[in-house]
Amino acid sequence: MYSGILFSLFLVLTTGCAGLPDEELAVTPAEVPREEELRSSFLAGAAGRLPSDLQSWPRDNRPVFIGYSNRLFDRAQETEAALRNAAEQVSRFELMTAIYQYVAQTDGRRTGSVDSVVTDWDESVVSDLIGTLEVLHSEQLHDGSIVLTTVDRTLRSPLRTLDSIPGTGSQPGWVGQPPEIPGYIVGVGVAQRRRTMAESLAAADERALVDILLQTNATIRLLEESRTRERSTQTLTTVAQEATATLGGFLVLARHVSSDGRTFYSLAVAQEMP
Repeated sequence: MYSGILFSLFLVLTTGCAGLPDEELAVTPAEVPREEELRSSFLAGAAGRLPSDLQSWPRDNRPVFIGYSNRLFDRAQETEAALRNAAEQVSRFELMTAIYQYVAQTDGRRTGSVDSVVTDWDESVVSDLIGTLEVLHSEQLHDGSIVLTTVDRTLRSPLRTLDSIPGTGSQPGWVGQPPEIPGYIVGVGVAQRRRTMAESLAAADERALVDILLQTNATIRLLEESRTRERSTQTLTTVAQEATATLGGFLVLARHVSSDGRTFYSLAVAQEMP
């Protein structure tokens, strides 16, 4: 299966592909936020807009999930969609296998690259998980809806509170200086704005997952191949990388949106499972 995915990536490259930009919220507070403080992160932005900082730090050693939904024609359905998104995050939190693949090709003058992330988790339990979510707060925004939820689960290893890391300009400190959290692999993701709010948040979460994957003891395969085109002096060099790992406790702790709304950041943690 995965070799087929890798082959398809080579096809994309050989038909030409533009280089993709590299892709990465506030620092976790010195104390675990109370429920009122969790709500306040939703209300920090301008009315109807996604707040620049969304905190989802664990509450009483229970994970907190921010579910999100795009704006729908029937706005009454957005909360249901956001709750489903949160339930999907719970299932990935419990156990997930992730595969990251990267392929780059250069002819000495131009370089093209493409990457992909494939995740495998139990989707069959999502409908049941929705009924177990405790909604701490919900908010309908101009571009969709978000819900702040927790669930009756206990973290495998307690997440100790962090001291504040000074930020630079409008960015939280963890963007440039990811914190060290004992017992966890920490990843920071950055992504440029996508077509919708939900797609933008998901893209930053995915880049944080990739950052975590590349720090694990994952099975990493590297391939480098060079060949010369017929009747040409140009040499094509292809480099491919694949990393696979099984993760538990994947949890996004914080998200941040730049002041111009163009860049989305995620801070996430996970534990590698045997």
